[in-house]
Amino acid sequence: RPYLYGLALLSWMALATYYLYPAKPPWMIAKEGLMTHDVSRVVHSVWDHVGIEKAARAFEPVNPATAGAKSNYANPVAALPSLHGAFPMFIAIMLWSRRRWVNAALATYTFAMGLTLVYAGEHFVFDILLGWAYAAIAAGTVLYLAKRLRRPTLEQELADEVARRTGPARHASDAGDTV
Repeated sequence: RPYLYGLALLSWMALATYYLYPAKPPWMIAKEGLMTHDVSRVVHSVWDHVGIEKAARAFEPVNPATAGAKSNYANPVAALPSLHGAFPMFIAIMLWSRRRWVNAALATYTFAMGLTLVYAGEHFVFDILLGWAYAAIAAGTVLYLAKRLRRPTLEQELADEVARRTGPARHASDAGDTV
């Protein structure tokens, strides 16, 4: 359950930020001429190249004649924080283990996703870093609450009751007995 609650918390945190601070992605800022260098949206080119043009059309306005219109399926000014960067970080934190190869894979994927989003012109580096920070806050919050609110199992309750009634366990070495 902490995983589901964490995803919900992360999503709501991002939604609140999108509402309070609607930020444009690099490709949109460049398209409006507000950047000194050109940033092209690589994702649409890739979709066209691999033959799934319909995927690209899902994120375009319903009526292409109305330039700047919103898509029915995407919010173009929801770049800060990057949930595309936040979700892999959240998963990495929640699945972090004692196995180094698992941690290396999680960290590599998270970092590669961040690089890809910047390269593709979908996010600025700050968007990615803020997404990672949101992920850490959400994961830390739910892990803390899960640990704090965890109810003991029936076995633990029984063991605690037995220990309370019988007192501390004694070993032969504790009593000074020798064998």
